[in-house]
Amino acid sequence: EPLVLDYCKMISDDQSYVNNDKSDMNKFTSDKLRRSNLIKNNFTLLLRKIEQDGFPKVNINQMHKDSCQNRAITMTMIHIAQSEPDQFYGSEVASLFKAELTNGNLDKDILIRSSIVAAKTMEFCNDSRLTINRALELWGLDNNIFEEAKFIDCNE
Repeated sequence: EPLVLDYCKMISDDQSYVNNDKSDMNKFTSDKLRRSNLIKNNFTLLLRKIEQDGFPKVNINQMHKDSCQNRAITMTMIHIAQSEPDQFYGSEVASLFKAELTNGNLDKDILIRSSIVAAKTMEFCNDSRLTINRALELWGLDNNIFEEAKFIDCNE
C-alpha cells in the first residue's frame, strides 16, 4: 500500500529535542541523540517515498504553498547533509538523487541549498571529501560549494 508521509509530523520531529542548555550534559547529549534519530527516521521515510513514488514535489522558493511538505523535505535534506554526509553523499543515495534529477522530480536547488548549508556549518572528515565531490559531480553541482568547508582528520 502507498506510503503517505505526515509532513507536519516530520517538521515537529525535526524540531523536537532542540536543546542548547549545556548545564546538564547528560540531558543535552540525550536530547541531541533523540533529535538525530528522529531526523534519520525522517530521511529513511523520505527515501522510501522516493523509491515508491519519486521525489515529492518541492518548491523551495514557495514556502507558503503546502508549507509542511516543502519545509519538512527541505529541513530533512539539509539536516541529513549536515549530520550524515556519508549517507547523503554516499553512492546509493547519490545515484537515487541523480535518477530523480534526470526524471524531473528533484529540483537541483534543494541539493545546492542542502550542500551550501552543510558546507558552511559543519566539519567533515577528510575521508568524506572524495565521496562528496563524486556526488556533486554526479548531480552536476559545482564542487566550489565545498571550497570553504572545514575538512578535518577523523582517524585519531
